[in-house]
Amino acid sequence: MTMPQMARDAWMDTLRRLLAEAFHLHQKGAAGVPLGRAYGVIDGYMLGLIEMRLVTPKELSRFVAEERERHAGPASRVLGSADIDETRDTLAA
Repeated sequence: MTMPQMARDAWMDTLRRLLAEAFHLHQKGAAGVPLGRAYGVIDGYMLGLIEMRLVTPKELSRFVAEERERHAGPASRVLGSADIDETRDTLAA
């Protein structure tokens, strides 16, 4: 592995950790300042990665989607009858 690739991997590992922390905050119901701060740090970090030309925006988008799915499951799925609460009048999005 080349030195630039090792450095890129280290930067991406840090991004992976930052995303995991933000997803954890989100899943436990954090809102407002703590969650906004976590996502703000991630936004700035990703901008830095792009400006250093370590990744492209498309690569970052794919990376974040994969990490999100790893932590919170797929973004969408097909609902079966077992997933629907028949006692409710409306289905929330």
